[in-house]
Amino acid sequence: ERLKSYGLVDGNHLGQPAVKIPYYSRDMHLLAMRSRIGWAGSERFRWRGGDKVHPYGLWKLPEAVEAGYVFLVEGESDCHSCWCRGVPAVGVPGASNFKDEWCSEFAGIGKVFLVREPDRGGDALLARVAKSPIRDSVYVVELGAYKDLSELSQADPEGFVEAIKGFMEA
Repeated sequence: ERLKSYGLVDGNHLGQPAVKIPYYSRDMHLLAMRSRIGWAGSERFRWRGGDKVHPYGLWKLPEAVEAGYVFLVEGESDCHSCWCRGVPAVGVPGASNFKDEWCSEFAGIGKVFLVREPDRGGDALLARVAKSPIRDSVYVVELGAYKDLSELSQADPEGFVEAIKGFMEA
């Protein structure tokens, strides 16, 4: 039910079962639709024909402005793990897809906590953001034993928010 509240629906993509993930603008205009068609490998996601890549969760950024911070994560599921606990987050759909033109979306947000995953994707996202116009507002978060915030959320659901606070203080 929570995922449905974010707009996710079961569907299909070119005949394959899929989870449809809508990408909305700040004013809830549908920008793109991404389909998750698998759970492993590089062929897990597909974009609707003609759609361009956007950050995920733009419609949630007013909450980040109010909070004064946002977590910048890879993908949608880390956003869901944050949102269900009241933690502002926006996702990059693929670590190498971060674009400088997106930086204006972060206006009014004092701190951007970039979650660096322990892989080449994490390195790629950090390298792109480090050269971007928001670089002076970015704080890098490394999760230690956890790959990403979804893994942390599954391992310690009750301690998730306290862990987030700890990352922010560090």
